[in-house]
Amino acid sequence: MQTDHYESFVAEAYIDPIRSVVIIDDDYPTYEEMLSSGSGDDAVGKSKAWRNNPERIRRVIRRFRERTPPLLVDIHDGRNVDTEREVALTSHLHQSDLLVLDYQLDPARTNDGTAAIGILRQLIANDHFNLVVVYTSHGLDHVFYDVLTGLSGISDEARPTPVDAAAAQELIDGTEDRIEGFRKRILESMYREAYFECRGSPAKAVGNMLRGKPPYADFKAICDEAEWNPHERKKVFRYVLSDVQDRLSGQMQPDSRARLDWSSNAPYWIQSDTIFIAFSNKAEHGDDLIGELKHALNAWNPEPSRLLLGKLRADVQEYGVSAQTPILTSKRAFALWYLRLLRAEENIHHQYVAEVVARHSDQALSIILPKVEVFAQRLIQAERSMTEDYVGLCRKRFRVDLSKAPVEVEALLEHNAFVCAGTPGGRHLTTGHIFELFDRFWICLSPACDLVPSQVGKAQLDAFGRWLPFMAVRLHCVATKTWRKDRDGITSGRYVFVRRDGGGIDCFSFCEHVNSTPEWRLFHAENVGIFATDDDSNGWLRFAASSTIASDTGQLEPQHGSARIVGQLRYEYALNLLHRLGGSLTRIGLDFLSGVHP
Repeated sequence: MQTDHYESFVAEAYIDPIRSVVIIDDDYPTYEEMLSSGSGDDAVGKSKAWRNNPERIRRVIRRFRERTPPLLVDIHDGRNVDTEREVALTSHLHQSDLLVLDYQLDPARTNDGTAAIGILRQLIANDHFNLVVVYTSHGLDHVFYDVLTGLSGISDEARPTPVDAAAAQELIDGTEDRIEGFRKRILESMYREAYFECRGSPAKAVGNMLRGKPPYADFKAICDEAEWNPHERKKVFRYVLSDVQDRLSGQMQPDSRARLDWSSNAPYWIQSDTIFIAFSNKAEHGDDLIGELKHALNAWNPEPSRLLLGKLRADVQEYGVSAQTPILTSKRAFALWYLRLLRAEENIHHQYVAEVVARHSDQALSIILPKVEVFAQRLIQAERSMTEDYVGLCRKRFRVDLSKAPVEVEALLEHNAFVCAGTPGGRHLTTGHIFELFDRFWICLSPACDLVPSQVGKAQLDAFGRWLPFMAVRLHCVATKTWRKDRDGITSGRYVFVRRDGGGIDCFSFCEHVNSTPEWRLFHAENVGIFATDDDSNGWLRFAASSTIASDTGQLEPQHGSARIVGQLRYEYALNLLHRLGGSLTRIGLDFLSGVHP
């Protein structure tokens, strides 16, 4: 399958938006040194090795300046970089910038990348997406694993269970009794390369270990010597890798939650949500650092969705200012919105702010999105011209095989959840909020205007105080095989799909059976539905709620509980269920007969 055309789209999304480069290298001349040359104040600069070969530095900078448009180049020599200066240094790097980072910033500490890794940790922790080329005179494999180790957090999944650890120790100790020095050999048979290959793909690593493929050849040979069966080898394998992590833990970032992806084969690269790192050797790859970055990006092979989002991000930066001009002509409307914000009561101020910000962003995106759409159209046309195996192309681009039934089901679930529901938000209960209460799931289906705290009328306050009455319908959990077979139910909107906090997706039905009516109930929300702000919420949106049920004696009594928001339907989907509920509540019974006998 010919897919070389894809590289041009990768470059358009990631390389073309670059406008500035920051070079951090202890051997580069800073502007201060060049301006102070000959004044006697540049003693440090005079000792730098670049003076012995200034042409190499000149070529690197010329490459950046020869691009169209020419890139702005800034240089920092990395001297005296401590944690405070790292924050100041990295905080101004924008999503379109390229950082060229020397691995060894302290000339007194040979082969030590501590300062560079500290800067990379700061970049991963910020909210921008940065492109980085780690530039080094040392071996790339050594530098790659040093950086990967320094950016990785300690994984609990790499540790065996206490039972498996004890079993592995027993196997090793028993073999040590027969073969002197066996423990030392088995523990030293694997190190960083083996650990990270297993961490990146555990199932594949176990298979490679059993077959003795690199980097597990030495481990397998020692297991052969011990005459362990596959089950025993797996236990010891996990135990040894846990020992490797213990040895690496001092170089790792214990509290890191960054999700990393990487390639341990050339070209080396590391990627997270906020950074992409390529690696280049000063001696081997010369001065074409943009070329090295392109090579690594193509090896990463970002999926089309990333390209679209990258293009959108770049175009917002490129055209965001020009997009303001036609929007700002609606000055009177903006003044009216602002006046409304100024007059808004505290309990609805957050809602009005969200509405105004959304209107501004919608207007801006309506001007920028057509440019991204053109990019997407060109990408699709290029892809179609190269192959008719579209399923295979999706497998290549996304590493997802939609020809497999379980994968197709997961894809459908993710699509349905994406279009149906969003991240729960707001300051108070509103139409479409899905909550868990009394060990059941409910969806709030009172009209949104009746749920605004500031619009609660005096008569309602006199009747219910701060308890806001609202209507909710019970949602029934539905198995995959049920909604998959019920195509009419899917198209009619009887089902809703909500992503759980843990990442899974639940399907709910608006009514228990096809012909049954919705199970609705009147609730009352404490504090007119405003969500709790206490520390006991654990990050969830919560509110206290009450309902009336029949007791064991048949008497009506209140039932109180803490409701937890677990999802929120997009407004059009919530409105669909609201109309369905309205239709159920206003249905008319007719006296038609279908036969004489009952």
